[in-house]
Amino acid sequence: MSTMIKQGNAYCSAIRTARIEKGMTQVELARAIGVKNSSISYWERGRCVPSQTHRRRLKRVLGIDPVLFDTYKGDVVAKLVCSTRTELKLTKTRLAAMSGISTPTIRRLERTGCCQAPVLAKIVTALVSYAKARRMTQIVPVELVEIACNRMRRYRAIEQHGQTTSMC
Repeated sequence: MSTMIKQGNAYCSAIRTARIEKGMTQVELARAIGVKNSSISYWERGRCVPSQTHRRRLKRVLGIDPVLFDTYKGDVVAKLVCSTRTELKLTKTRLAAMSGISTPTIRRLERTGCCQAPVLAKIVTALVSYAKARRMTQIVPVELVEIACNRMRRYRAIEQHGQTTSMC
């Protein structure tokens, strides 16, 4: 079973690139690691990440480092974003406009915690900017800012690593 948490597109590119470099189709990779081919498609499109078991199998078959899939607890991010937005008296539509993210993405984030690192960074930046302008910075949880910063650092490191190893 896969964990429904988006981690950014680095792992998506890594799976697809490694699969293609090995000359495998999605169906062949699915058979090799014991999943449905739709799972491979979901992973490559960033809809979800592989479970721990499947990460180990991807390492064995494709040589992809399992640390690439490190994730955060989606429910924590969902609660933090929702409570911060509510305390700042922002609607989802207003937050979407401020962050340049669609309203359905804000809804999904608050429901599931799923979003790519750059999306979370834009949302948190908008929340912090809004709070600063109203001298309400104490409302934005440090934990939320740290999660967004750490995810962006990891995202950039993975992207940079991927570029130097031809994985992206």
